[in-house]
Amino acid sequence: MSLSIWHGDNEKWPEAKRFVLVAVLILGMFVAAKLTGSFLLRGMAFRSVAKHLTAGCLMGGGAMMAKGGNDSQLLVAI
Repeated sequence: MSLSIWHGDNEKWPEAKRFVLVAVLILGMFVAAKLTGSFLLRGMAFRSVAKHLTAGCLMGGGAMMAKGGNDSQLLVAI
């Protein structure tokens, strides 16, 4: 998606199957968590949110630089 946005070319946009796959994976995780009773929604302090968001952005940037491995391929695909 980022490549098609960067180049302004809609031809490079991923197929709809990829979006459906990610949506179904997230839905499956949510349903499994609700059925097992392990889903708990709780609030977070702003400092904690900022720390986790920064860590996620750094991890994503590292995945883009690595160009290999399971984690980077998963993060790039998402």
